[in-house]
Amino acid sequence: MKKNIFIKKRLICITALLLTSSILWGCNNSNSEGANQSENDSLNNEQTESLEIADTTTTEVAGDETDSDETDKTKDDTTATINSDELNNALIKHHYGEILSQITCALQLPEGDMLEAPYDMNADMRDNSYAIFDVDGDGYEELIVSYSTASMAGMFEVIYGYNPETNTLTREFIGFPSLDFYDNGIIVAYASHNHSYGEFWPFGLYQYDATSDSYKQIAYVDTWDKTFTETLYDYENEQEIPFPTDLDTDNDGTLYNIQEGDSESYSRDYAGYQYNEGDYQEWYNSYMNNAQKLTPDYLSLDYENFQNYTKDYLSILQASKEATDPSTGTDIGLLFTTGNSSLQDISQMLSDNYGITIEYPYEDFDDEWIGKYQGENVFEFINLDLGCIVYSNTKVEDITIYDLFPGMEETEAIQKITSYGFYPNGGDNEIGYSFITGDGLNNLSIRYQTENGKITSIRISPYCAYAG
Repeated sequence: MKKNIFIKKRLICITALLLTSSILWGCNNSNSEGANQSENDSLNNEQTESLEIADTTTTEVAGDETDSDETDKTKDDTTATINSDELNNALIKHHYGEILSQITCALQLPEGDMLEAPYDMNADMRDNSYAIFDVDGDGYEELIVSYSTASMAGMFEVIYGYNPETNTLTREFIGFPSLDFYDNGIIVAYASHNHSYGEFWPFGLYQYDATSDSYKQIAYVDTWDKTFTETLYDYENEQEIPFPTDLDTDNDGTLYNIQEGDSESYSRDYAGYQYNEGDYQEWYNSYMNNAQKLTPDYLSLDYENFQNYTKDYLSILQASKEATDPSTGTDIGLLFTTGNSSLQDISQMLSDNYGITIEYPYEDFDDEWIGKYQGENVFEFINLDLGCIVYSNTKVEDITIYDLFPGMEETEAIQKITSYGFYPNGGDNEIGYSFITGDGLNNLSIRYQTENGKITSIRISPYCAYAG
């Protein structure tokens, strides 16, 4: 059947359409109220008391939930063939968009830690912030999230690093959101409270360790000011300890307690207050060595600021695939998800150009309709929950959904959709084998069923794992 020139032009210009998509695909907020306070406490690094940081977590994110080595390898090989700085940068932001989606939609970190809901009824997720910046100097940008719309115990600042070469996500640091970053890989992490004995605000020093791709605590500093208190009580020995004036050689009434190593080696031994201002400055400069302070560009933790990360990544993959293996005919999946075509537009096009008969089987309900071809139900359009299209039973001329069509060999179908950025997400033949482009906002899902190794039904729809 002769095709409309309009359709052909849209397919030729698919790359431009991919990059100018304005369809907003997202998911509902699934925030859980009343998060367990102890879980929130574990997020907050009370450096003045425990002087410890949460365990670094490294997570493999390639392949997600699948037992198929073959399909995992397909995804890895596809990514490898488009190995470029542009792709890596987009892939990194795509994964960071997943984390930001999980935080904003589910109040949860990737490791499963639940966040404390905003303590103030007037507080908003947008009052928190994030930055994407190479803070550790490893050549890849990290995600820094500062969460402060909670009680002091629930506040935190966390750093995640995603490595596109190994496809792993690492939680590099988590602590109270009062941090200074330096270009020598050091973080000055100020305590949430001043539990020392003077006006000097206690802090810990953390150094980036490339081997573990995380920050390790290397020191902690606080002070004792004589003007604050002339004596401290030694509870262990049950005696008053006077301010050691003989050690205060610069006569400024302040002594520094400098402890090095990891937090497990620190003590509250009052004999530690023995260093003067000059000692402290010499010690501090030995670590900082004229390091320059970094200033990441923080953005509001607002969906509008990260909504394009996944779209941009998928656009690069899809444009690359189309350049090397262009779709032939009419791909209604691409038209729907990237071409500003509504379900009504697509069904009308099918009717005008392919002889599809459109019927509304439900009286007084026009959000679901079917498309018949030669008397057989072939298309189903569901205009709910951001919409979906089902293509089943029979291939209609050159119509595809992301190059898939009924009757196609399953092995070929997997090769096609993985080149578009989809990867396995479980399922079975009864409900359909699921392939997705990611868990966060603005991702896509293709679910297909098979018979005797051939595709019988394809369903394309938006996807977000945190919808609820």
